[in-house]
Amino acid sequence: MSTSDETISAGLEDLGEFARERRRAAAQATERARPSFVEFVDYSEVMYTFTPPATALPLAQADSTTLAESIHRMYQSAPKLSDLSPLMEKHSKEEIMNMSENAMLAAILKSRSPSIVFEGGVFPLKNDFVAIHSIDVSFESVLVRAAGPSQVAEAIIVEFVEMLWKAAGVDKRWEHLSKSLVSTAYGTSTRVDLGLSVESLLSPAFRTFIQDDVVGGKNYAKFMGRQRVRNSSNPQPVSTMAALDELHMAVNTFDLSTGQHMANTVRFSVMAGSDYGTGRVRVSSTMHYDRHVEFLTDLINRLSPSTS
Repeated sequence: MSTSDETISAGLEDLGEFARERRRAAAQATERARPSFVEFVDYSEVMYTFTPPATALPLAQADSTTLAESIHRMYQSAPKLSDLSPLMEKHSKEEIMNMSENAMLAAILKSRSPSIVFEGGVFPLKNDFVAIHSIDVSFESVLVRAAGPSQVAEAIIVEFVEMLWKAAGVDKRWEHLSKSLVSTAYGTSTRVDLGLSVESLLSPAFRTFIQDDVVGGKNYAKFMGRQRVRNSSNPQPVSTMAALDELHMAVNTFDLSTGQHMANTVRFSVMAGSDYGTGRVRVSSTMHYDRHVEFLTDLINRLSPSTS
């Protein structure tokens, strides 16, 4: 066993049983075969919000050195101290400039509006890993973005909160801490191949109009963009193509019991010029990875000529 494996194993021994179960579930979700149309998972992000925050996220009481070492030992992630505005509450610019990184982290944790980002690192698996983009912590929430299914980000949140409490000198488990959880939010982005042109998302009438009057027929395309002034009476021939570049679907929901409004988006984005006119596209949604894949499966089945 390598030194890094040994340190990670030591970190796992500090976790509660529920946290370990979350890690096992994350490993199983990652190892599960993806549908053939999913080329890769760009990211999944999960945010857990707690109330009252002080009973779930004891940032001010946590020892900054212990916390940073625990996060680095478990994930090889490091704090990014780019936003130093919380330090302005009690410190001058000269004092901040002379602070060590650990002193800055400690001061931010104890500020009135703490906000810490841990960047990079990996979520280790038995024979692989999932890259971690970021662990973003505020006074009331933890947001994790990782290049794997949502179960990975969920496992990291559970582990982080337990490590935060341990850094504060108290050994609390998720089974108790979860009572302060009030809301969850998800986001997923995948690179997929729809199996047919992405323009299939548009109505037949609109696609016909594009071919008959934008690209062909009246050729509205030739009137777009910069126009030559000289020899305008003798326009040069142009070659024209039109392709779907990005499509946003806004989905608004209203909680009838609380009146809360939530604005959601499903976004289809072509990421490279070579993908125009194909079914290769990035799809982003505000859904759990499993629901995101289910949504795409149903969409592809509905678009397939064999089921239409």
